[in-house]
Amino acid sequence: MLNGSDNQSLSLADGKVLNYLQINKSGGYLNLLTPISVSQVLTMNQGNILTNGHLVTLGTSAIQTGELNYSAGTIYGKLKRYFSTDPPTSGVLFPIGASIVTDIENNLHTPNHLPALIDYPTVKPTTGGSLKAWFVPESMGEAPDNLIIPETDNCGAFYISSVSYQGFWRFLAEGLSGGEYDITLSPNGFISIYDLCQLTALKRTGNGPWTEAGIHVKPTGTITHPVIKRTGITSGFSDWGIGGGIDNPLPIELLSFTAKYQDGKVLLNWATGSEINNDYFTLERSRDAVDAEIIGFIDGAGNSSHTLHYQFIDHDPLPGISYYRLKQTDYDGSFEYSQWVAVQVDGIGGRLQALAISQPQGLMLRIYTPTGHPLQVQLADIYGRIVYSEQLNPGSPGQVETFVPMPQAGRSVLIYRITDGLDVVTGKVIR
Repeated sequence: MLNGSDNQSLSLADGKVLNYLQINKSGGYLNLLTPISVSQVLTMNQGNILTNGHLVTLGTSAIQTGELNYSAGTIYGKLKRYFSTDPPTSGVLFPIGASIVTDIENNLHTPNHLPALIDYPTVKPTTGGSLKAWFVPESMGEAPDNLIIPETDNCGAFYISSVSYQGFWRFLAEGLSGGEYDITLSPNGFISIYDLCQLTALKRTGNGPWTEAGIHVKPTGTITHPVIKRTGITSGFSDWGIGGGIDNPLPIELLSFTAKYQDGKVLLNWATGSEINNDYFTLERSRDAVDAEIIGFIDGAGNSSHTLHYQFIDHDPLPGISYYRLKQTDYDGSFEYSQWVAVQVDGIGGRLQALAISQPQGLMLRIYTPTGHPLQVQLADIYGRIVYSEQLNPGSPGQVETFVPMPQAGRSVLIYRITDGLDVVTGKVIR
């Protein structure tokens, strides 16, 4: 049994199989250093497994399928389970998960429990075999065209207008075939879900389009912990994901936003994977990623389920390092910002510049030097007392970064002063 609150590691020699494995960890992770196989019983009372790219296998064949005693915990990675021609009536659980984007603006990724349940309630498999499952934290791509989900119970019919950019489930069967299975998916942590009635599971084969398979069942659970189900599926196993109606935009997907200096201009390019009620984009520019100025507007597509590409050209860029971002505005006036992207403009009289970024463990100083001369960096408190001093030696013109570790001890104001002997830049940052 693996227990305790600290991180632990597990490795097995090639060909080694555990008969039993019990995980009862109150904290920390079980880190796998090799693939592991359990032939008889895997017990998960509490605690999470980080597979680190290795496979967890339960069972050895369609005859020896293994047993999962599950109470809590997540396998972050791939899990392989075996099915007989008479699977358990309770279904076969895959308690898997992944780290998915949960904050678009700050590109924050959070580990989430994303289990899947496979059940053969009536028509059993004709051939037993194995099924490997894992969650792929990548965009589902384009939503299907003109796909309507029929009315069910007290939920009305709706068109699929978007698909999740946070990821999808992937299933790979070996030997397992025939029968009719039900699938239950739990997209915990998915954002921009406001109406359970306008959610459904979608399936695709290979890189084909997302479409329906089986029969849509009214979703249950909550908007933060939805439970999505389809029944009577006969088309085998492949990718499964979540589609939403107009009330669940899932949300507008910004695939990329880049800034590139070229021939005296800055080229701004971005792409969206889907758009819901998108009125227009505002392009903003800044010297310090704090104070912004508007440099242009581009109309949005309104509603789209296809990948769209946009471009804006800044014909009069700022010298040195500058920052750009997008502001996306809906028809109702609500808006969201992208992250700042930096670009370095050379050869037009750049000056020494600096940007101070407060972080939980300290201060990041991002400096542009047009000369490459040695840089003297100082931090002072509001009384002028030097609290940090450092010399940097870039060696050539361009951008240099330095991180100043400092504890977060209440709100304070720091003054930074940076000089290359020819120019001086100062500023303040609030910690």
